[in-house]
Amino acid sequence: MATYNIKNLGSGKYLNINGNYLTSLTNHQEVTQWSGSNKPEQTWVIDTIDTSSTSVGVPIKSYVNQSFSLNIYRATKNCDVYPLALNGGGDGFVYFVPVAGVTNGYKIITKSDFSATKHYLSLAANNATNGTNICWAPTNGTNYQVWVLETTKYMHVNANLHYVRIAPSEIDIRYINAAKTSPTDGSYFNAGFFGDYYGCGTLPVANLLCNLNESVISDANQTALRGWLCTISGNKLYKNSYNPTGVSTPISTFYIDSSNNAYIAQANSVQTTWKCAVSGAPIMKNGVITSITELNDEHWDPSWKYGTWHGCLAVATSSTVGASEFFYVAMETTSDDCRTGEAYNIVNSLNLGIQNAIILDGGTSFIFKYNGTTRETTGGTRPINNIMYF
Repeated sequence: MATYNIKNLGSGKYLNINGNYLTSLTNHQEVTQWSGSNKPEQTWVIDTIDTSSTSVGVPIKSYVNQSFSLNIYRATKNCDVYPLALNGGGDGFVYFVPVAGVTNGYKIITKSDFSATKHYLSLAANNATNGTNICWAPTNGTNYQVWVLETTKYMHVNANLHYVRIAPSEIDIRYINAAKTSPTDGSYFNAGFFGDYYGCGTLPVANLLCNLNESVISDANQTALRGWLCTISGNKLYKNSYNPTGVSTPISTFYIDSSNNAYIAQANSVQTTWKCAVSGAPIMKNGVITSITELNDEHWDPSWKYGTWHGCLAVATSSTVGASEFFYVAMETTSDDCRTGEAYNIVNSLNLGIQNAIILDGGTSFIFKYNGTTRETTGGTRPINNIMYF
């Protein structure tokens, strides 16, 4: 499923269905332009960028409900959304004409045969005002009929749910042992679980492979890490799923290999050939909800399960197949995740084809920052162990 935010080149505003955090649509719901919000009402599904004027065309479907698409309302030539099954005559189908010199820029033309004159997706008035109607009009040669297709990277699905689509080459993990608000990176989130060992600082739980700047992390904390069976070499920290008694357990682990493919699989230890790795409590394994027994087998205690903000790493592949992208999901739960499957159901509801997912540290450790803005946080400045930045 290819999802896009569609921006008008002339105004810089986005194709938007009237509403806020829409979860359903009605016939002939109005389409306007609005400032970028990263919300579902500005997210569109296009199966193929069809550039042929002689084909049947393709619909521009709403992410909110893919049985609805952009439609030409013939009486006024306004643009609205309408069920695909009911908008015969090509009223819900378009083709795309690439615009020279504009990356991913297109003119979008209706396939409807209601008129001998081709009609282009347009602004009803050439301005940048929020709420300006979208219509279908003959060509006028302006940038107000040029639309830029931006692949959806981040979506604020609702007040309690966000997700980001990330390429493995974009990310890394850093050991910080510092307040969760201290990193200056424009996009990051708290990652692996840890224990607070008072004077020694924080010590990581389970598998972790990350950057560690030896000139920044205190000697006392580095000594504690080595006593916790961590290895520090070349400004990298390597922690395997061994406890101080030397007992090893296969733990659900997110990792990036040397070819920049993402995996979630059980592992006893990190590999020196990996780029980075972090463990978390599994909520989905190969498309199936994780059982209590599986969680117990990995020795995850119940402290993470309460209703709060959680981060989640997810891939849309099996545990043996590398993914060329992965998802970070920030969700607020209200119940005991493990018993009710709430976190699993939330991830599944995104319809991203996710097959494997792990929960990261949450509660008072939680923070999610994107493009320089803190999107969600539980407040405070709690010291945390490590972050994933991108």
